[in-house]
Amino acid sequence: MYWTKNWSDEKIQKNIDNSTLCYGAYDEDGVQVGYGRVVTDFSTVAYLLDFVVDEPFRGKGIGTKLMKEILENESLNDCSFVLATSVQAKKFYESLGFQIKNEKYMLCRVS
Repeated sequence: MYWTKNWSDEKIQKNIDNSTLCYGAYDEDGVQVGYGRVVTDFSTVAYLLDFVVDEPFRGKGIGTKLMKEILENESLNDCSFVLATSVQAKKFYESLGFQIKNEKYMLCRVS
């Protein structure tokens, strides 16, 4: 992600280690092509963070499959999902049922 380009390997690892759930998508050679992470209390809210698919692999359904894996995680059944998103990704998230709360955040499965 563009905001992590100056991060050290140690900072990235700390980010991963302190997230509740991390997801990856891999090509047939085992190279990681997608990533998403969740920070949650497993009871009320799940924040989706750093969701990305490498540019050459976009438009192939990888992001949709990865996001569905996250949204269908049974341990998150009681949670509303919240994510910060960019204008470029708005249609992608809306196609998965997310609704705009304000200019920066989208919500999914709010009860």
